[in-house]
Amino acid sequence: QRIKPEYKNDSISEIFEEEHLSQKDLQTRFLSDSPFKKPTHIDRLEESKKNLEKIKFIGIAERFEESIELIEHTFNWKLGEILRLNQKKEDKNNELSEDLLNKIKAINELDIELYEYACQLFEKRTALTK
Repeated sequence: QRIKPEYKNDSISEIFEEEHLSQKDLQTRFLSDSPFKKPTHIDRLEESKKNLEKIKFIGIAERFEESIELIEHTFNWKLGEILRLNQKKEDKNNELSEDLLNKIKAINELDIELYEYACQLFEKRTALTK
């Protein structure tokens, strides 16, 4: 809705139905060797995993404080006090239906697997800092 004003009054379900193919496994595509090639296949997931391993720092939003500790350790930085700005409160009115959530998961299977792999890399890297 922020990017395309024509969706201003549409629900997330309506936007998804219109745009879902362009968003399919977007992170896997971006981290692969050919990000603008569609569709995304399992071989591109393996490319993306290998490329992710080469990235010196990976942060996980749900583990923000640990991510800050890891980036400080990785680059020998002292970032100081963690600021908590622009935090969004949970909005119960924006909950997705089970049907829509399942559709989103189905078109992002590779991204979900890539995220799980990123979490594993994050675990390994944070373990090395202790």
